[in-house]
Amino acid sequence: MSISRRTVLAGLFATCAALPFAPVNACVDHSLSARILFDDVPPDLPDGMVAKHIHLVNSGPEFERYTEPMEFEIEGSGDDLKFFSFVGIGTFVNPWTYWFTKRLPEWVTGKPRFFPILAPVSSCTGGVIGEADMVELFVGNLMSQKNGEPVFVAASKRLSSDRWITQLGVIDKD
Repeated sequence: MSISRRTVLAGLFATCAALPFAPVNACVDHSLSARILFDDVPPDLPDGMVAKHIHLVNSGPEFERYTEPMEFEIEGSGDDLKFFSFVGIGTFVNPWTYWFTKRLPEWVTGKPRFFPILAPVSSCTGGVIGEADMVELFVGNLMSQKNGEPVFVAASKRLSSDRWITQLGVIDKD
């Protein structure tokens, strides 16, 4: 039995027509979508959390120190943050003056002190990107590790249920 050119082309065309043209979303259910980056300060911040603008970096010379796998242990806490992911390093900035101060020489502004940023992320977390060098608004806490180094522990907000996921656990806002 021989296959004609027409049959092969028809099969190829049918296969291409069956492929989805929209990007495949890794998040199974859109109700699970959450965010760690915010445009404005959310009105329902969890108790003890603050909203801070952070210059987020996850590539370049400042980031090289953090390329080795490491464990983060918070001072005075038995929580080892095993459900949190390392999303980059950052430093606090004032978003209204940052555009100006980043153009000044380092001897005027001083070298920024970067700290690691941890957040509860999954394939359903929006705004998590590959390489980053930008100012973003995070909700969370600057905490001290057992080794004395600072770490920013960001919170995540599930959009459909208004649930906050923090280092303190899940907080429901009614």
